[in-house]
Amino acid sequence: MAPMGPNSFACSVSALTSRDNHLAAMVEIFGAPEEWTRPPGFGTLVRLILEQQVSLASAEAAYRRLELRVAEVTPASVLDTDDAELRA
Repeated sequence: MAPMGPNSFACSVSALTSRDNHLAAMVEIFGAPEEWTRPPGFGTLVRLILEQQVSLASAEAAYRRLELRVAEVTPASVLDTDDAELRA
């Protein structure tokens, strides 16, 4: 799957606002949301999960602590870390 680009993002916003009057009103008032991207990979997945669970600042702190424990956040490095270390 190709990453979204400016044209596909704008098309997605247009498609959503054409189906949802409340969303259309918000986009009319505030403009379309800013498009942002992240690099693909396991580290990004971990960050997204953390950000769904706690505040962005707390998620960032937790991710940084994880990086200090495992150096590079990969499936193998997380699996090689015992539960006590991960809880710490």
